[in-house]
Amino acid sequence: MKNFFFDDGRLLRIGGDTRARYTYCQCYALPALWLAAEFLRDADAVRLRTRYLELLLREQACNRDGSFYGERLRGIREQSTYYYTRLESDPALVLSQDLRWRRFAALPEPAAEPLPECLWSDPFHGAYLRKNRRAVRSFVQRGAAGPVALCLPADRSDLAEWEGNLFCRIGLHRCEVRQGRGSGLFRSLRFGDVCGIPAIRGGRGALSGGGEPVCGRGAARRAEHAGAGAGRGFEREHL
Repeated sequence: MKNFFFDDGRLLRIGGDTRARYTYCQCYALPALWLAAEFLRDADAVRLRTRYLELLLREQACNRDGSFYGERLRGIREQSTYYYTRLESDPALVLSQDLRWRRFAALPEPAAEPLPECLWSDPFHGAYLRKNRRAVRSFVQRGAAGPVALCLPADRSDLAEWEGNLFCRIGLHRCEVRQGRGSGLFRSLRFGDVCGIPAIRGGRGALSGGGEPVCGRGAARRAEHAGAGAGRGFEREHL
């Protein structure tokens, strides 16, 4: 688990995120780090816990009203006060847990240095991660919102972007056709979803010279009926 954190305590979600970024899922990392730190006596978890608390303080300092997400999630607050309040309450909840547990638990000394190099893969998701103290490089074919890749400095978690990052999608996303008074709409009509798959041998990524070997296959698919004359060849083509 600890290999999927940046050293500043922010989650390294190589498969992407379809929810509000770095909110409740991020907050729930704190109890998990407590489990590893207290029960497993893991010094890296103690370090990540401290770093994440510092990250929360920095985020709170960006809001003039003392909230955690007041500025960053202003749009959500204007659309749904209920959902925004649910997100805003999670940091307060996990911080109260942290404060209470700190009174009764003795944690080991934190690790002095960030984690060493990690090389990890998961053939089921077409996932691959290579992370060291200088850089983070990853690719996931079956991510939360489709294929996603990361390639960034290890100390710049703010550069991580999960939505279609380093992934090429070629084609029409939305095509509207109007005839007279009626209208027809093709939703998410995408041609050539280019899916990169890292070369994985024996459960480990195959690298040479620090590069990321990637092979791929494209698929054309339709989300709705595309009209007369569109046969099976339209639905799927290998590139």
